[in-house]
Amino acid sequence: MTLNYTKKLVKDIIPGEIVLHPIYRSDGLLLINKYKELTQEVISTIQTNLSSNSILIVTSNKGELNLFLNSSYSQDTFKKDLDILSKDFNLGSNVTFSTASSFDLTSTIDKGCFFIDLLSKIPLWHSIDHLFEATHLKNRAIQFKEKFITKLTTEKVFHSWLTTILNYDDNLMVHSINITSISLIIGLTLELQDDLLQDLCFAALFSNLGFTKIPKDKLAFELKNNQLYTYVIQKHLEVFSSITMESPNLRRKQIIYGILDSHEHYDGTGPHNKKGNEISLIGRILNLSHSYDALVNGYEYTTGMVPFQALKSICEGKNTRFDPYIINTFIHRTTFFNLGQTIHLTNTVKGIIVGFYDYLNYPYLPVLKLEDGRIIDLVKVYYNK
Repeated sequence: MTLNYTKKLVKDIIPGEIVLHPIYRSDGLLLINKYKELTQEVISTIQTNLSSNSILIVTSNKGELNLFLNSSYSQDTFKKDLDILSKDFNLGSNVTFSTASSFDLTSTIDKGCFFIDLLSKIPLWHSIDHLFEATHLKNRAIQFKEKFITKLTTEKVFHSWLTTILNYDDNLMVHSINITSISLIIGLTLELQDDLLQDLCFAALFSNLGFTKIPKDKLAFELKNNQLYTYVIQKHLEVFSSITMESPNLRRKQIIYGILDSHEHYDGTGPHNKKGNEISLIGRILNLSHSYDALVNGYEYTTGMVPFQALKSICEGKNTRFDPYIINTFIHRTTFFNLGQTIHLTNTVKGIIVGFYDYLNYPYLPVLKLEDGRIIDLVKVYYNK
């Protein structure tokens, strides 16, 4: 029987092909969702984060995808191939299928459930409890995730909003899921009370909802034009404010202020010139979560960065754009900057952390032993110290 897919090297993928599995980043967050049609921008993002010799499984076009979705033989063989390839951490091995007569998510999937299913399978979200040493934080992480998913599952209005985000743009859906995971890590580390932690996660998940009322072509044009960027943010916040008036589910003070403050800069140079602790805690957390994920996935129409480069960029915004305490919380809770940890400087260069020149001031610039045996101190590389 004929297989309706092909295994290809990252360097050989071309626009128009469709990737059949999710691709995860080295930080455990989602880079590309399954069934994503490849454009040149998407390919550039993949090539930034994956080695050129990484293998992806693709179909040649939407017609072949439809045949794949309706072929039990292709799907069974695909699962076996994916199990072999999943040793590469960028491939998702926990895959479900949409069995449909045509490739149309609007008619085949309850989008709210699809969104929730995708969130629950992201490696970082799935393993958040493993980031904590204390038993009570491990247990709290597990319990909170269960309650949060249950809340999303049972509230119909949340399904409606998730569907709106997915209908508008798949990239916006991925972004919303990623920043929810990042925000939860920070909130758990700060040991926020349950109500505030829930508000933080809802604010993160729906913080992009306002963008869905801006025409996509207009949003794309204005995000590329720095002079119009402030207008986009203002319009997005106005739309979100009006949406919250339609439902009590997001009409909570901490959520509203958090989203309204999420574009403020710690030094007071943001849209409304709020400064320091004048900016709500949720707003300060969302500002970092949004920015870090956007830097890696390239949402503001760049090819993106590997996670290490994005964290370096975030740290360089300490005390100007970002709250230094929120940055420290995020860095110390991730698994990137620990002794013995492997980090990717680029998609082709990686090394093992063997020490630090100045951990207090530069926790994001370790001393690395590269694969070829060389030892490099990133503080000296970037700052000549």
